[in-house]
Amino acid sequence: MSDEEKKAIEIVKGITEDDLLNYWEGPEEPYNAIQTLLNLIKKQSKEIEELKEENRKKSIVIIEYQDLYEKLEDKIKAKIEEYKKQQKEEPDAYLCIKVLSSLLEKE
Repeated sequence: MSDEEKKAIEIVKGITEDDLLNYWEGPEEPYNAIQTLLNLIKKQSKEIEELKEENRKKSIVIIEYQDLYEKLEDKIKAKIEEYKKQQKEEPDAYLCIKVLSSLLEKE
């Protein structure tokens, strides 16, 4: 928040009911402060919308990553099952099972 915006907040906080009743006869400072606050609100609203859009995009990426992870996990599990069936015939199948199983372990 800029110094101007902070000052505007303090000015608006200090406006009394009498100030509002005499608003049009008073100095321009309260008007300028209110205008600055309105601009601040617009700016923050825009930033909030941008953050919402950014979060939406990140959520989509996370969902896509989770889907990809689940597909890869399913493929690894299928390969483990395939190697388990081959284990008696091929000694290297056991090593493949160990390697693939280690990929599925959560750290």
